[in-house]
Amino acid sequence: MPMERWDLTCKRCGRLFDIAVREYRSTELRREHHGSVATNNLIRVVIADEVLRGYVYQFLQSRHGRRQLLKSTYGTNQDHIEPAHVEEVLIPIPKDRSLLEEIGSKALASVEHLQESREAFTMAARCLERLWDDRMS
Repeated sequence: MPMERWDLTCKRCGRLFDIAVREYRSTELRREHHGSVATNNLIRVVIADEVLRGYVYQFLQSRHGRRQLLKSTYGTNQDHIEPAHVEEVLIPIPKDRSLLEEIGSKALASVEHLQESREAFTMAARCLERLWDDRMS
């Protein structure tokens, strides 16, 4: 299944807590990867409601979400987790939609700001490299 904007994913092995909402972030799916097919090392969590997806992302990043994911890991040298383990995570959903929207929209906005920050950093680095390349040649 191709990766789409705002996909919620987590790694199946290795650094298990690389949970991301992909505003084009492998825990950084870049914009140029939009529509690419992801590795089988990613578990994709499909949630149609964008605000709920942001809320779930924020919950999985919290100590409560991480604790539940951690108890399901297996492996001796490298931690592993299966999609069924992610499905078993209990996520308390607020009955108050405005609270859900506040948390979910802020979580998604933070992901967007991270992407913008990375892009600005990359552009600054390229400018610096050009400056020094020009001076050294």
